[in-house]
Amino acid sequence: MLRLVFAAHDPGATVMLDGAIGTACKRGHDIRFLCTGPAEKIWKGQGRQVVDPEVLRESTIDQWVDAVDLVVTGTGFGEFEKNLWPLFRAHNQRTFAVIDSWSNLDRRFTDPMTDGRWVLPDAIGVIDEWSVDRILSGGWCDVPVHVVGQPHLQHISRTVRARRRNRPVNNPRVLVFFSEPVREDFPGNARGFDQIDVLSDLVVGLKTAKPMQIFIKRHPRESHCSWLERIEKLHRDSPHEVRMAENSAEDLLILADVVVGMTSMVLVEAVLSNIPTLSCQPGRTGTPLAIIDELVPVVLNMQEIAGAVDRALAEKISEVGQVGRLAGIIANADARFVDVIEQVAAARI
Repeated sequence: MLRLVFAAHDPGATVMLDGAIGTACKRGHDIRFLCTGPAEKIWKGQGRQVVDPEVLRESTIDQWVDAVDLVVTGTGFGEFEKNLWPLFRAHNQRTFAVIDSWSNLDRRFTDPMTDGRWVLPDAIGVIDEWSVDRILSGGWCDVPVHVVGQPHLQHISRTVRARRRNRPVNNPRVLVFFSEPVREDFPGNARGFDQIDVLSDLVVGLKTAKPMQIFIKRHPRESHCSWLERIEKLHRDSPHEVRMAENSAEDLLILADVVVGMTSMVLVEAVLSNIPTLSCQPGRTGTPLAIIDELVPVVLNMQEIAGAVDRALAEKISEVGQVGRLAGIIANADARFVDVIEQVAAARI
């Protein structure tokens, strides 16, 4: 039996770690949950006993670390995980950090507070071999990199698709817009678009479309109040019902007739769920997430959004089954992830 700590802040990392919990527990491993921010809300909502980060104070950390075999963390733009890696290393405890997406691989390991200094765990887990090659070719990584798959996408491909098969027909149709904090994470219009402008252009562009329900799912790191004000204004000026959605992402995928976003991993989840999906990236300065271009139509001119939504709603989606490289990523991902955790803990690779 391994004594594990799963540590996360962002929701993407949290749900990826979630995908390994069932298999790890079946194998007899014990898991503690160390978290802040959106991760704390998710895990507490599941009824899990979370550990207060205060246990990491100098007066208690040695005793706590002695009861742990491996710390498995997520990755993100924030400081939570980046602070954990050197802290645990200073107390002779290893960390294994997993990446839940294909984007911003290097930015997850730089510290903006120290002029971009690299901050690394003892080992890194990634979705596929493409990510391994991308990291190693950068020349900044000197720790082992392991392929673990994506167990959350495996879960979505099983559960959401099955739950959608007998769903009632929506009248009017339901469009779900999944936001992400582009403006906050890439200031100065670095990407050429952001979530605020894309949503506004989306609602305006659909003014002449048949009445529909437009649900906006904000990212947990986005302000609820500021979004609510914007959505209320959009609703007043639109023939459609435009409102904030507090449902879980999974419940919204079951409800949606069409999913619209930018570069969120939820778009990949929608494809795996056989949902017509669009990515809006008007004026983009590059290709933020190449797999999005491989899987869904990308709208680069928002004047074309009404036609793109009509075409998406008219599509007859067949079973996805083998979607390019997604097939290898989701196949037995939960077991493969736990396999690597066991190897990293036991062999100290």
